[in-house]
Amino acid sequence: MNEVNYRSAGEEDIAAARLSLMKRLQASLAGSHLALLTLDLAGMEKATSEQASLARDLRMLLVRAEAGHQNPGKRNQRLKRPGVKPERMSELGRSESCVLQALRLHSALLRRAQYRLRVITNTLAGPTSDYSPLMRKGSPSIKGLDWKCPG
Repeated sequence: MNEVNYRSAGEEDIAAARLSLMKRLQASLAGSHLALLTLDLAGMEKATSEQASLARDLRMLLVRAEAGHQNPGKRNQRLKRPGVKPERMSELGRSESCVLQALRLHSALLRRAQYRLRVITNTLAGPTSDYSPLMRKGSPSIKGLDWKCPG
């Protein structure tokens, strides 16, 4: 995050920092999408770490911005910041919408990857597999699953 004292920074500076973080988050999510589509585990790990860091920075920025505001916690007041140009707020709104859309896509890609991994796992389990979830340790055994190696 930019090294700015957000308590003394103006509303415009905070909005600019917020916009910058949102654009970086959007770019990171795009990289994460590519990693998910190609099943690049290292890329997924890197993107997840980067996204967690950006989310932490954004949370800190918003908490500090709210602390300096007269009516913290009111969403209507947060959207109508007096010190921020309308163009900046419009751009910020578009950026936030793009991030939400990217998060929806990310969620769908994660579900798809999870399904593909489940199919691979079941395929590797062999033809005797019934494609049901694996049993947890300590759960009641089903006939045939309590097999022990003879000898």
